[in-house]
Amino acid sequence: MNSRRLLVPGFLVLALVAGCNRQEAAWEEAREADTVAAYQEFLEEHPDSPQAQVAEQRMRALQRAERWRQVSETDSREAYQQFLNDFPQGPEAEQARNRIAELEREQEWQRLQGSNDIAALRAFAEEHRGEPLGDQARQRVEQLQAQAQAEERARQQEEERRRAEEASRTHRVQLAAYQNQQRAEQGSSTLQDQLSDVLGDARLEVTQSGSYYLLTTQPMSEEEARSLCNRLQEDDQECLVVTAGP
Repeated sequence: MNSRRLLVPGFLVLALVAGCNRQEAAWEEAREADTVAAYQEFLEEHPDSPQAQVAEQRMRALQRAERWRQVSETDSREAYQQFLNDFPQGPEAEQARNRIAELEREQEWQRLQGSNDIAALRAFAEEHRGEPLGDQARQRVEQLQAQAQAEERARQQEEERRRAEEASRTHRVQLAAYQNQQRAEQGSSTLQDQLSDVLGDARLEVTQSGSYYLLTTQPMSEEEARSLCNRLQEDDQECLVVTAGP
């Protein structure tokens, strides 16, 4: 009887040792696989294991790493923000915040880089001084300023050219004189058609001088007027070079 009683604890010890061995083997298998599925299976089979907390932590780390890989591939502000909502304290959180800031800067620059708003570009360059996008904004400001200066110089030159051209228009070519305005206007239309090859771009006008209606070209330089009159005379058209007046 005594020997039988002594055998019972022995079997219990062996069962406990076998259970521990199976749990240790399962833990080693989970560690070697190092996957979410392996740790999940280990936790389902051995929820009270001393390694349960470590398995839980490792499983969550793997899940977070996989989410981070997916988020990095998506590389959108929304994906990074959702990651932060789910893992606000993870080691990748700071990277996610930094990338969100970068994407916001890039989005703002996309809106500004084709803009002519110097004030907005200058503010962006100042806010991001020393950063690549800030340098690009500063270069855009310089480009726009140089362009504005070039356009202003061109405008001034064109204005000076126009004034000089107007100042040089001191003479007209007179083709005829009429005492009747209607006849003068009819003569203008007729001669404009007949002499179109010689007149070129010169347009005929009817101007009044005392009791006469003069048929003349629009004002032009004296040189142009004399050259045109010579060509008209060669075409048997009488003409006279006169001053354009005020």
